[in-house]
Amino acid sequence: MRKVSMQTIADRLGVSKYTVSKALSGKPGIGEETRLRVLEMAETLGYRSKPVRAGAQASPLPFAPVPSRRTLPSPGDTLPSGDTPLFADTPILAGKPSLAEPAAPVIAIEVRPEYREEPDFWKRVLEGIGAACREAGFGMRFADDPGGRPETAAGVIVMGSVPRQRLLALNRLKAPVVVIDHDDPLVRADTVWNDNLEAARLACSHLLSQGCRKLAFVGRDRFAVSFKERWWGCKLTADEWKKTRPETGCVLRKWTVPYGSGDFAQHLRRRVIEAGDEGVPDGFVCANDRIAMALAETLEEAGIGVPHPCRIVGIDNIEPSAAARPPLTTVHLAKEQLGARAVHALLRRLAQPHALREKIVLSAELIVRQSG
Repeated sequence: MRKVSMQTIADRLGVSKYTVSKALSGKPGIGEETRLRVLEMAETLGYRSKPVRAGAQASPLPFAPVPSRRTLPSPGDTLPSGDTPLFADTPILAGKPSLAEPAAPVIAIEVRPEYREEPDFWKRVLEGIGAACREAGFGMRFADDPGGRPETAAGVIVMGSVPRQRLLALNRLKAPVVVIDHDDPLVRADTVWNDNLEAARLACSHLLSQGCRKLAFVGRDRFAVSFKERWWGCKLTADEWKKTRPETGCVLRKWTVPYGSGDFAQHLRRRVIEAGDEGVPDGFVCANDRIAMALAETLEEAGIGVPHPCRIVGIDNIEPSAAARPPLTTVHLAKEQLGARAVHALLRRLAQPHALREKIVLSAELIVRQSG
């Protein structure tokens, strides 16, 4: 079989070998459309890049359109903690390019303004996006910042829920779109998720194994798709328990609280008071750790102990959960890794624009502490 070289690709496309070299190495100076044409042709012809060192095995066309200096982060990798700003010196915070920063393809980040500085989850997801972008040689900007307009970006990452009309508008652009922790049946995009269903099933199963039989899920479906999935996970687990252990059974209720507004803690207090000593569940699965910690404080104010007689499990494993009183039993979900995998998905889509859509789901892990 004849070896496929850069010149082969150049001849097929009617461009120079220099252009092909720039496209495959991710260097600036060529248009994004040309870059993608080169990558598609290289993939079609089965081009294999040269080893980077003696003895290294040749690899096929990179998974991403811009080869990395190092391997991109994966779900199991350890990234810097949320205390370390991964892109504090990059344009995403400053809103304008650094004078020292070379020109690079830009990934636009579409995100609700309140998520940008939310420290527990979304800011850490952003840090993961920033780390992966730097590794791949991409710049990144918020979609409403100068230089970050999705119309001119190489790709778009949507973080969390945004209005459907906005999603549809982004979907009509030439640039590929990857959505984190949100989905819409009318939008054709790759998606990256934490396994919210599994997280809730782990939390609910743990409470049942500890002898809890009067359970409540505390959250608000409309706040996020992830909250709704966590409720479904609890309901599935409780239904299965009742079918397989009819002699013990269990009761699952939903406490809907207006999470996302300033008065959700006050609403929790009213629910606890109205339930009375006899009506308070002995096990709570909360849609996230902030709700769980607020609930623990509310129960303590009402003279109801945690974990006896009430056990509480949160979801997310945010940093304050370990220092809560009592330390919160929770389910760990990816944060930086979630952002990194979104970048991986976008690079795959740039390299393989006609590949089937993917839904990437990262697993969950139960962290047992004193509250549950």
